[in-house]
Amino acid sequence: MAKFFYKMQNILDIKEKLETQAKNEYAVANSVLAEEEEQKRLTAAAALEEAQRAEADLRRVEQDNARKQAELRLRLFFMRGCGYARAPA
Repeated sequence: MAKFFYKMQNILDIKEKLETQAKNEYAVANSVLAEEEEQKRLTAAAALEEAQRAEADLRRVEQDNARKQAELRLRLFFMRGCGYARAPA
């Protein structure tokens, strides 16, 4: 059987090479984009986690302050009752 010979085979080969090259470039660019999106997602998750930790720390500090204030009020109340401190005028 005779082999088919296309007169413009060299042009077809160049076109196929260019298409393959374009596909490879697209794959690389898509991979870079996916990595950047993953990095952004991880950065956002880390920022959210840090904000949640800061919020928990703030709540803890507020609770400690409220506890200390209540303790000081209680001490002052007992000191006034025992005559160690006078009420402000």
